[in-house]
Amino acid sequence: MPELPEVEVIKNELATKLTGEVIKSVTVNWHKTFQNFGSVLPINSGISNLSRIGKYIIIELTKNF
Repeated sequence: MPELPEVEVIKNELATKLTGEVIKSVTVNWHKTFQNFGSVLPINSGISNLSRIGKYIIIELTKNF
């Protein structure tokens, strides 16, 4: 289990690389990941921000383009 400082470093590194990018496709390797989201996948959504709640990294998306 990662410690909080490690999660913060990873979040910051991902934020520099992902903020402003657009999700063009999604590959689901473990279908239980999206079992509560139905068929809603964030295709063509922009990544606006990354934040953290405890050890979870939250990726904030813009609306579909």
